[in-house]
Amino acid sequence: MKKFCFAMLIAALPFAIFAETVRFRSGELLAAELSTVRPKIVNFDKFAYPENFDKKIYASLVVKLDQGRTLSNYDFSLDAFGTSYPCVAIRTGNGDFDGSRKDITDPKSGEKYSLLFVLDGALIGLAPQEKITLKCNFPPPELANQTVIFNTLGNKPFTAPRNIPASGKMAKE
Repeated sequence: MKKFCFAMLIAALPFAIFAETVRFRSGELLAAELSTVRPKIVNFDKFAYPENFDKKIYASLVVKLDQGRTLSNYDFSLDAFGTSYPCVAIRTGNGDFDGSRKDITDPKSGEKYSLLFVLDGALIGLAPQEKITLKCNFPPPELANQTVIFNTLGNKPFTAPRNIPASGKMAKE
């Protein structure tokens, strides 16, 4: 029995080492992923967010908000290679991404929210992991930028929020 317990502990160690959250301005980042698979987006405004790229890649940040924080499409953008990419939609839990620009003003404790961005896939998503700057659009300047490591999934869809542990699955520098 001792050997079995020891083997289980050793097998779980890599997951504990890499299963992390990262603090950000509004709470905790649980997962950061890039995928070439377009997720379902309801109420997408193609005029507000034209997708002018020949090759698109989608970025998702799964977050858990701190008590008293709010979230909207306008709060954050991603900066990469001199280009700023706005948040185009947000989803609550395992629902669809919603581009209707509704503010989340009363987040549920422990609820997972996902921010969606559309980026130029000719520049981003070429490596297994990509460092991209998460930019708070309305901060004091000293709190504006944070480097986030995104895992590139290729042509696999984003991990469902229900499958992301509360302990997160973020890579750290």
